Amino acid sequence: MAEVGFILSPHLDPGGTSRDSVEWANRFSMLGVRVTMLTLRAGGAFHRRLASDVPYEELGLRGTFSGIPKLLVRLRRSPSAFVLTNCASSACLVALFKALGLFHGRLVFVESVNPVQTIRSSGKSSLAYRIIRRRADAVVHLSHFAQALSLRLGMARQKSFYIPNIISSVQASSRPACLTGMRLLAVGRLDVVKGYDRLIAAMPAVISAFPKATLRICGGGDQHAI
Repeated sequence: MAEVGFILSPHLDPGGTSRDSVEWANRFSMLGVRVTMLTLRAGGAFHRRLASDVPYEELGLRGTFSGIPKLLVRLRRSPSAFVLTNCASSACLVALFKALGLFHGRLVFVESVNPVQTIRSSGKSSLAYRIIRRRADAVVHLSHFAQALSLRLGMARQKSFYIPNIISSVQASSRPACLTGMRLLAVGRLDVVKGYDRLIAAMPAVISAFPKATLRICGGGDQHAI
């Protein structure tokens, strides 16, 4: 079976980026579509979650941009295959290959975090997003806010796609039947991109409406000691 596409991920270490990449690869496999899981760096425990029939290759790069030639050589072995990634630096590289006429496959970028935070984090991240918006064949947004921002920044509407949450905002806005002793639980990696600071900042407003409300945050990560 010919190689149809690549799932491009920086690594397969535990985390949301790797989890989603593995899930995409497994879903394609279930549909009979041959995709290759391609990681820039070696290692990662989530390798064990890949379906046995999904080809897996590690480029073993020390850094995303330092491995430009090796990534390009691999992609050009299947020049018409699509690339699906949720890593902005990886998507930027593929977008540059396309702009230079070195790779002709479709590029689909899935936003994994709030784009405002990424754009403000550094000039390099901001430049990467501008390149992706111009050169990607499709960008998938996880919120109306992110989509509206990309459109304001010049993304073509026909390339912009929004995947809604499973629970609609109308359902989520309804008040619970029982207000006594409301307990809120947040589980995830303790990282700045998760926005736990915003959750904590919102608690006074929650408690003003539900005086017995409590919040518990469970997880590990860089912000555990904060």
